[in-house]
Amino acid sequence: MAASHLLPRILLTWYDATDEPRIGECWTFTVRLRRPRGFSNPVSFDYEGWLFRQSVGATGYVRGDSVKIDCGRVSELTRVRRHFVDRISALLPEDNATAVVLAITVGARHKINDEQWRRYAITGTSHLMAISGLHIGLAAGGGFFLIWFLLALCRLAWHSVSVVLYLIDRAAQLPYSELRIAELKGFVLLTTATTLIWVVLPASWPGRKLAWLAALGSVLHLAPRPARACVEIHALDVGQGLATVVLTKSHTLIYDTGPAFRSGSDTGALVPVPFLRGKGIDNVDVVVVSHGDNDHAGGVGSLTAEIRVGEILSGEPLPRPRIAPASQTLCEAGQRWHWDGVDFTILHPGPDQIRLGNNASCVLEIRVGTHLALLTGDIELAAERQLLEENRLSSAELVFVPHHGSRTSSHAAFIARLRPRTAVISAGFDNQWGFPKDDVVAALGSWRRRGRQYGHYRRTILSNVSGQRPAAGRGAAPGPSPHLA
Repeated sequence: MAASHLLPRILLTWYDATDEPRIGECWTFTVRLRRPRGFSNPVSFDYEGWLFRQSVGATGYVRGDSVKIDCGRVSELTRVRRHFVDRISALLPEDNATAVVLAITVGARHKINDEQWRRYAITGTSHLMAISGLHIGLAAGGGFFLIWFLLALCRLAWHSVSVVLYLIDRAAQLPYSELRIAELKGFVLLTTATTLIWVVLPASWPGRKLAWLAALGSVLHLAPRPARACVEIHALDVGQGLATVVLTKSHTLIYDTGPAFRSGSDTGALVPVPFLRGKGIDNVDVVVVSHGDNDHAGGVGSLTAEIRVGEILSGEPLPRPRIAPASQTLCEAGQRWHWDGVDFTILHPGPDQIRLGNNASCVLEIRVGTHLALLTGDIELAAERQLLEENRLSSAELVFVPHHGSRTSSHAAFIARLRPRTAVISAGFDNQWGFPKDDVVAALGSWRRRGRQYGHYRRTILSNVSGQRPAAGRGAAPGPSPHLA
């Protein structure tokens, strides 16, 4: 896209920065830019939409030399803001209260950390930062007179803000302070919205006082779960990585949590947690971390910090700080459990398997009647051959293609044994490894494909329509076709 067609702002990340740019300075950078892109999942934050509203036309990172240059005379407003930031930073301690003073006076919000933003979101006080534009306008009108006046009051302001932040912290710790309602949609959303219309009607309007029922209904609403002997498998968009949520009538399993990023954030907090809360789920029975690679295990720490987790199975020991070693169990072929008419079985690795690298991945089979789904992690040729030699594989309705469609996996005999109706390749848009490889996609042959839809969320439902328990053994005659949504 031509530069003239881009929105006017660029959002850059500077890893391992050698200096901290100040307000009003000019720099030249060598950068890598890409079009704005967010995750495409139900409920989660619309990052791409937020960038558009902020007039950001490209994102990227600094990847080379950086030089501060002389940009000539800066505007009066910029000089006022820079002077105020310098003086306040020198006068007051470097803490949360000072960060808020800078934000609400001259709009310098760069010192507010992620944990502060989280607390403001919980307590509904984020809007306090949004009024900073008014203070910027006042600073422009009053110039240095206002600055010196504010500096004279800054210590009082700091003490006042400290008290407010203490109250916010206390409010964030109150019971139910993080109460979230399940996603409203369909008939429930229509009913709630219709009832809330009564709030804006005249006070004398019949039934207006009953509008509180809509709020109560929203809080008490429970998102529907699959029926017994049905399972929902949600392949979430985490970019280059894997995160899958599996739901039965009364249980929840997560297979992999996506990557962590150099910025300090990770997809565990950005994707599975909002998805689960949108479903009204605050407890996960089992988290399976296929193996220790960042694109599969990077989000497990945030997930377990935000959501109660009953058990963690992993293909190889996960290092700190992702999770404490005492809280995890190594998965092993033969482990199995039964939830709500759905059978779960670990097929790999075996007890003698070396617990290191891609071939240590937990391979999970989910069976509903005669219908089967297979989650494979990053297994490669050696693990695929072992599964075939041990006769552990059956034809499947749904398969997550091993190792994101790499040439190290999905060899011909493996494909021929599984013969799934649907294949999911968890590859990020424009990823640096070029996954999935063209020859791997071509080799899938008769596997049903949806095309290369990077950055898409997918839900699949497997249902034992007849209500029978799964047939014993492998390779049983096919049952009724599942519903694919």
